[in-house]
Amino acid sequence: MCSFLKKSNYNRLNEVYNNSDPYVNVPVTSYQIQSYDDPIISPYNGYLKLFVKVLSDSSNNLKYRLYDNELTIHDLVETPYSEEYNYYGRKYRNNPILTIHADRMLSYAKLKELESKAIIRGISKLNYVVHSTINDQPYVYTKYIYPTKALYANIEKSKPPSPLGIFFFEDYLKSKKEQIVNLETFILNEKVDEQKVYTYFQESVSDSVFFKFKISKEITLQHYLDFMISYKQSVYDLRDEQKRMNHALNEYILKVEDKYPFLFIEEVE
Repeated sequence: MCSFLKKSNYNRLNEVYNNSDPYVNVPVTSYQIQSYDDPIISPYNGYLKLFVKVLSDSSNNLKYRLYDNELTIHDLVETPYSEEYNYYGRKYRNNPILTIHADRMLSYAKLKELESKAIIRGISKLNYVVHSTINDQPYVYTKYIYPTKALYANIEKSKPPSPLGIFFFEDYLKSKKEQIVNLETFILNEKVDEQKVYTYFQESVSDSVFFKFKISKEITLQHYLDFMISYKQSVYDLRDEQKRMNHALNEYILKVEDKYPFLFIEEVE
């Protein structure tokens, strides 16, 4: 029994690299998890991952560790295709995903560099691990990432994959009206006012606008995910209400995803 407990504790500590604050803490309800085919956050499946721990040193530089091995950011985004991790490479070669365990107080602006490098390598989404403050369980928030013209413009011509044929999300948004949202305006006493976020998007989301989220270096990963989860909850609730109206009118022509879409881009200041 003692041996088993020691092994269990070791595995748990190894998973978080002995870091006392390895997750972003968020409230999680069964409603948020189960209501949608594309949930806001999902139960964490520890077997479907390329496990990455993001740490910060005293100079505020980020360090990346994969299975307890420290890597450069370049090596990290190459890993899904690496023979060294052949098993995981086979598993993720068609649709590579990085699962990120990060300290909640990290500046989200610094994590954007990781996202940009991942995009260039062809990685389409990241999973940010979060920890429920309600049921003490880990979950994942999936972040879909898209290439931008500005990103490709800053790459050395000798290195990039050709942007020819790549879908640039900003081209799709040209027919929409831009609405700027500064994330700092939703922070009160160092915490995101989630109700304020929810109410704002209840009144603002439509198929004719897109949001430009302005993110300063003061915005932490905790701030970012609290904001995004509240935003998505607001939109999903609008969709649910529209579904009820469609059902009452026996009218199903209007797709709720079209009326209340997720249209946003991010700009780091």
